[in-house]
Amino acid sequence: MKKIFSVIALVAFSTTMTFAQSADEIITKFITAVGGKDAIAKLNDYTMVMTGELQGNSLEMTQIRKGADKMSMSVSFGAMGEVAKTLCDGKNVRIESQMTGTQNLEGKFLKATIAQAGTFPELLYSSNGIKMTVVGSEKINGVDSHKIEMAVEDFKWFEFYEKESGLKIRQVIESPQGTA
Repeated sequence: MKKIFSVIALVAFSTTMTFAQSADEIITKFITAVGGKDAIAKLNDYTMVMTGELQGNSLEMTQIRKGADKMSMSVSFGAMGEVAKTLCDGKNVRIESQMTGTQNLEGKFLKATIAQAGTFPELLYSSNGIKMTVVGSEKINGVDSHKIEMAVEDFKWFEFYEKESGLKIRQVIESPQGTA
């Protein structure tokens, strides 16, 4: 009986190991899913506008990404207009906010922001020093996804990639101010 259990456990373990994917493999599948490196290389920039409502007021976030390491993001809130802006020129990151004034990021926050800037930062995760670890699987809106922990020093965030298509479906950034 003990031998049968050992054989079953060995088969189950080897089957699990056979289907496990590394973070690099998951990122490569994502790059393929969005058209591949050659198609991505043809993109110079993109703009993403996200809208919503918070406490009865309109909320709009506009993110512009350009090249390998440039990004601008503005947040507008109802009648207040623009309440925050983040600017990354590839070397420096400046945050302007009505609540906290202007600050320049330093250390791990600077490195992490620059590493995530640009048109397709996923192409450069490894070369930008982002440590990627597959930490499990989760269902996101009923869809099976890989959960990858991304880290620059001890600053961490999580990215979720749909198992079937390879597309990125969620990013979660935790900070002292809350989760985004």
